[in-house]
Amino acid sequence: MDAGLPHSKYPALAIFDTYDRPNTPRYAYIKGVTDQDFSKASMKEFFEAYMKNDLTPTFKTQPKPDKKFGPGEPWTVVYSTLFESILGTGNMTTKTESSLPTSIILVYKQWAKQIDRYKNMMTNLAYILEPVGIRVAMYDAFENFADEEMWKFPKFWSEPFLYILKDDINSRSPTLIADANPEPLDDHDATSEDDEVGHKWKDLPFTQSAILKSLKKLVPEVEHAWLTVKEKVQERRRIVAKEAEEARIKKEEEDKKAQEEAEKLDEYLTTIEKVDVSEEGEEGGAFKQTLEKGRDGETPSIGSQVYVHYTGKLLNGQVFDSSRERDEVFQFKLGTQSVIKCWDRAFRYMSAGEKAVLTCTPSYAYGETGSPPKIPPNATLRFEVELISFDGPEILRDEL
Repeated sequence: MDAGLPHSKYPALAIFDTYDRPNTPRYAYIKGVTDQDFSKASMKEFFEAYMKNDLTPTFKTQPKPDKKFGPGEPWTVVYSTLFESILGTGNMTTKTESSLPTSIILVYKQWAKQIDRYKNMMTNLAYILEPVGIRVAMYDAFENFADEEMWKFPKFWSEPFLYILKDDINSRSPTLIADANPEPLDDHDATSEDDEVGHKWKDLPFTQSAILKSLKKLVPEVEHAWLTVKEKVQERRRIVAKEAEEARIKKEEEDKKAQEEAEKLDEYLTTIEKVDVSEEGEEGGAFKQTLEKGRDGETPSIGSQVYVHYTGKLLNGQVFDSSRERDEVFQFKLGTQSVIKCWDRAFRYMSAGEKAVLTCTPSYAYGETGSPPKIPPNATLRFEVELISFDGPEILRDEL
């Protein structure tokens, strides 16, 4: 259970009314609420305030988006903006006039199997429904508090739901219109009568066509502008097809350039000494070729914290990861199996400032399974690396 705080605020202290209900009120001790944080006096003040019912529950929310969303694009909604942008200014028990447009909102978790497909669908719907004035939004139910009673989630779910919110439909409470989960919400829903859309609860297909037909039945503005909506569908299809063709051409150009660079590097590496850094008895698993020598001959020991830059490539030159592109130094503890075996072996033979190319066979990289989607099974990898610096190994308590 989260403490009503984003993960960046952890570790955190919080009080839960109970621990057996997902939506139990929780009260996080937020840094800055007292003059002396985490002192005995401030802790006492926090607990006394709870006992007096003077604390306000905390709800996990992502930062409010800086971007202003324009017509024809989906909104990213977080818990702190959910009521003002989608639900209306009232709460779920006391309704007020929302003065908000009809909205549809995708509620999802990040690990949904086809989350990119669903997000792309929301982008398409935002474009198609722009003339009708329907707001399209997306809500991450993992990074933001999601009230199961309000959204009527099943106990366990992983795939997205799509809801409509409209002042004259259930007083703007979320009404389900598309369900990507393979099973019905629960036994009651599986046998219930048709809802307003005309679907069984167990039959709410998550396709663009089905969603638009549902909106036509629920929203008079969509029905009145149905010809315009159909025209926008065709227009969007042409745009998507054009973007896909442009992306295909761009990828072909990038792949060709990467292949040419890989061939040049292959030719260059034939002139550089190739050092086998594999374990004894496993020769041929990992190799290091030095491009630029380090500042001195000192090398890190097992347990050293090393700081590196790297660019990882397949043998065809395609980049699958790069700390340089992120402008973020990568660090790890050498010899602790926190990285691939090739790295644990190679960096112990490098000195600070050294630049090298590491060639890692599958057994010293990601093996038979690879690391989808970017690294295929049984892939030999090439890393262009730089050992920036390293700290001496920590002395373990048992060694004292």
